[in-house]
Amino acid sequence: MKTSAVTVRQLLALDVLPGHRVIGGDSGLDRRVTRVMPCADAHWIKDVPPGTLIVFTPGAIQAEHVSTDLALRMAHSAAVAGLVLEATGRTVSLATTSLADRLSIPLVVVDSIDTGATVTACDEYVRAPEIAALRIVSDAVHRFRTAPTNARQLIAALSRTVDADIAMVDAEGRLVAGAERCHRLAGLPEGRNLMSATHPRPGSFTTAETESVVLQPIQLAPHSSANLWLVAATQTCPNFLLDAITQAMTIAALSYSVLLASRTAHIERESRHRSMLLGEILDQADDVSPRTLEKSSALRWRLGGWHTAVYITWKHTDSAHHSETLTAIEESLAGYGIDTAVIEQSDGYVFWTTSDDDDTAHEQSAVDVLAPTVRSVLSALDKNDDYRFCAGIGGAEFGAAGIKKSIVQAKQAATVARSASTPFAVEHVTSVSTARLLSGWFEAQSMRDGALGILEPLTVVDPSGDLVKTLSCYLDNESSATATAHALGLHRNTVLQRLERVRAALGFDLTDPDDRLILHLSTRVSNMDNSREDPLPHSQ
Repeated sequence: MKTSAVTVRQLLALDVLPGHRVIGGDSGLDRRVTRVMPCADAHWIKDVPPGTLIVFTPGAIQAEHVSTDLALRMAHSAAVAGLVLEATGRTVSLATTSLADRLSIPLVVVDSIDTGATVTACDEYVRAPEIAALRIVSDAVHRFRTAPTNARQLIAALSRTVDADIAMVDAEGRLVAGAERCHRLAGLPEGRNLMSATHPRPGSFTTAETESVVLQPIQLAPHSSANLWLVAATQTCPNFLLDAITQAMTIAALSYSVLLASRTAHIERESRHRSMLLGEILDQADDVSPRTLEKSSALRWRLGGWHTAVYITWKHTDSAHHSETLTAIEESLAGYGIDTAVIEQSDGYVFWTTSDDDDTAHEQSAVDVLAPTVRSVLSALDKNDDYRFCAGIGGAEFGAAGIKKSIVQAKQAATVARSASTPFAVEHVTSVSTARLLSGWFEAQSMRDGALGILEPLTVVDPSGDLVKTLSCYLDNESSATATAHALGLHRNTVLQRLERVRAALGFDLTDPDDRLILHLSTRVSNMDNSREDPLPHSQ
């Protein structure tokens, strides 16, 4: 049942007695406090109402003196909530602490105490809890009138507002920013249940270690899913404070959602602007208009120099674009020192790097540096390879017309990358590359029909596709059964058994170079066709 009454334990957790120590009577910490009163003489205790927390003036009583025992007995008779006194630095006798334990009267010592200030601070929570709660909510309204600029700023402001540890986690419990303690508590079963709800809403729970945990979803719309959550962790506190903390977190979440909505709108507007400008450049490649040059300058796009385009796509054609994906690609590239604009396309994303070096030097850099970087970006973008991201890199081409040429080449290379069985495939096209020839071959319908016809016996004997997948991986791994087993997570003997079934079904000799080439090209085409038929799951 909800109550506004605060216990001694909860009052101490509010940090109204900085540096306090409970030296006895721990079992009485859950006594309800009805009021807080100063006291200059132990004999006054008999006249105080039950549930009073007594704060002794400095020097009125010494914890190590026998008068403390008298005060404890009188406190027990008067049913007070606890005693607070100033420490003297001398050791308190075991008899005194044992008496406090036996009577269940919390005995709290503080190194230095200002009786009036302490009583006032405690009394606010005891006699007027609604005012204390309103102060927290009012402070939150004041702090978050202006949306924070990032997650760290949000967490710092909210932590000061509610006087608790704060963190931001994603829907799977991964830490985005903030206190590790909150991250750990959000991962408890109670936290995971709250974050996995179909209709996310604020919630709280208490841990076995008497910690209060509050979770607040950050949503862009009232009934939308929540990719981000705020988590607050504090010592168990009264319900009026828990409600105030929840309200403050709701205000903070709303403020942050304004930032996210604004950022999303900005990204979408800029994305459309970028796409339109790129379309103008591609249309005017040989004679760029002054207006297009002005727009390019405004976006800090450099049209001169040697350009190398990168086209990022996926091995499934049914996919949704997300502003988060575009932002993630840009942020990941920035982490590798590549400051460039990523532009959304119908089936992927494109960007290019620019250099003053000649084409040969720039293309070598693309092979040695850019390709591994792009592969790392794809891996970071989709760690589990759920989306089957891949990419193509074009050759180094000069000027505005070179941007168009390199993008065309990058798309051709991406076509080849889509046929690879390896995850996060990145292919590079140069003016004399095999990849460019293969891209044309893959796109020819007659060639695709012929290749799929070659593999048809395998699909008849194995509709699951395991034999085609094993054959493709085997040929991609230079006909190594050991490497294939490692890539597919199978035992080597299983791979060999499957290859025997392949030989029996197709009648091809896997030791013959010509047969291997035909089968390798055919499996690449099969991979591409399977990706067209297997729709990519949309992220929520």
